[in-house]
Amino acid sequence: MKRASRCSPARPRDDEDGPSLAAAGLPDRPALLAMAQAAGIALIACQTGLALTSMTLEALAGGVEAGGMVSLLATLGTDRLVSF
Repeated sequence: MKRASRCSPARPRDDEDGPSLAAAGLPDRPALLAMAQAAGIALIACQTGLALTSMTLEALAGGVEAGGMVSLLATLGTDRLVSF
């Protein structure tokens, strides 16, 4: 079984889309994460997804929190959600 890729400042991974994004004048994933964090955007990893892939929060970028769907919906209020 293939493991999910991990993106972390402590353990950078090759960004396979990086060259094509750069050619289009767009930031790569690490730059997007840094911009989101600088803007105060909360990065929330799905607890179920972490468990299914045997990943830990420590394996992700710094500042990422774990959350489930119920807690996410309870805290959203009028905020907007973007997920991928």
